[in-house]
Amino acid sequence: MKLQRAPLATAGLILGILGLGNLIKEISIYLTALCGIIASLLFFYLIYSMLIDRQSIKKQWQNPLVQSVFTTFFMSGLLALTYVKQFFGNHDLIVRFLKSFWFIWLITLVIHMLLFSRKYLKSLSLTNVFPSWTVLYVGIGVASLTSPLSQQFFLGKVIVSYSIVATILVLPLIFYRLKNHPLETTLKPNTATICAPFSLVTAAYLSSFETPNKLILGILVVVSQLFYFYILLQLPKLLNHPFTPAFSAFTFPLVISATALKSSVKILVSPEPIIWQILVVFEIMVATLIVSYVLIGYLGFFIGKKLR
Repeated sequence: MKLQRAPLATAGLILGILGLGNLIKEISIYLTALCGIIASLLFFYLIYSMLIDRQSIKKQWQNPLVQSVFTTFFMSGLLALTYVKQFFGNHDLIVRFLKSFWFIWLITLVIHMLLFSRKYLKSLSLTNVFPSWTVLYVGIGVASLTSPLSQQFFLGKVIVSYSIVATILVLPLIFYRLKNHPLETTLKPNTATICAPFSLVTAAYLSSFETPNKLILGILVVVSQLFYFYILLQLPKLLNHPFTPAFSAFTFPLVISATALKSSVKILVSPEPIIWQILVVFEIMVATLIVSYVLIGYLGFFIGKKLR
């Protein structure tokens, strides 16, 4: 049976699966390992597809939406290092290389962001602006989220500060674009990325700052949850379409929103009220269901059997 090549958008699903594995680590380390294995298989299949089907990749790369979404490839590289640390942290040689790989992924992410900016910001057109610009310009926050691996906490703090500014600048532009130039039906799943930036900033803030300010954290959590429920209410309508690889946009935003809430509640409220516990469990369940649904959709796509 011949498999369909993995489109570049697969990187978004890989990132979502890696994020989910870290989210449910306290529930089951075996499920975390399973997420790591699945993400690794998809990651290497994506690289194989990129090498073997260059014409298709070149065609996809002409699309500014695909280019902005591909930031998730480099974010996945950074997040994958947490799995290396988790499962192979006993090997000194591997630990020694973690910091180097962290910098490599960070640098390639920055290069990707700068090249995209040079191409599309020089002559800005609203039709080239997509919700995934939040991932493009705020995705670097994953470096802050994983800063404990490299022990680059100062750099992590700088990136968090940048990410907050980038989020505040990019979101109004995206909403202006959506109001004046609504997305086509096939592209609407990309809307889900709107709930990612503030949640990523929140989680990154907690990882980079040893003693987070509760007021700042509280504001970040409230804003991130407002965006989360803004997308959650649209989810039934967004999902009510035949599956496409663009559905990968649903995964990481919902995962990182649950991650940010789960991490923040432990600091903001102690002991945790039952209502907060219920909300955390709810968001973990939503993230797990959506990631599973999109993964099944991708497996069907690879073998030529699409969902609905």
